[in-house]
Amino acid sequence: MASTRFAFACLLVSCAGCSSDDAHEKLVLNNLPAYPPHWRNTPGQGTDSTVGQLTSTEHKLVIKYDIGRLAGEYADAKAYPEHQWVKSGQLAGSKFQYLLDKGDTLYVTFSSEGPANFWASISDQSDIDYMIELLAKYRSRMVTGLNSG
Repeated sequence: MASTRFAFACLLVSCAGCSSDDAHEKLVLNNLPAYPPHWRNTPGQGTDSTVGQLTSTEHKLVIKYDIGRLAGEYADAKAYPEHQWVKSGQLAGSKFQYLLDKGDTLYVTFSSEGPANFWASISDQSDIDYMIELLAKYRSRMVTGLNSG
């Protein structure tokens, strides 16, 4: 009985300084994917979804994201009627839609995963290919981690 009270007291002490937001933040950070070492996730402050950006020391792309039930779907022709094109694809088992707007911003939406939206200003087809490949490889673990809380 004494050991049960001791264990319970230790649990209370270890949680006394934690709010539920702190626990959620730790969970999110621990579940972020193993992006290539030169990529860094910088969380932002969202009101009803998880936002932030991914930056690289080796690539000029800055990929922003908005993930969650209330994020909406960015790669939607209705949202950007002045787009250059809109396409859908599947890579590494992930279905997505992507749209290039008139300002050369690429929007990629994984509807069944949040939805999860990612976007970046792009220069050419190699930027499009790089971004889609990066998201297809690493995104699903990130979306799971960011939405589990």
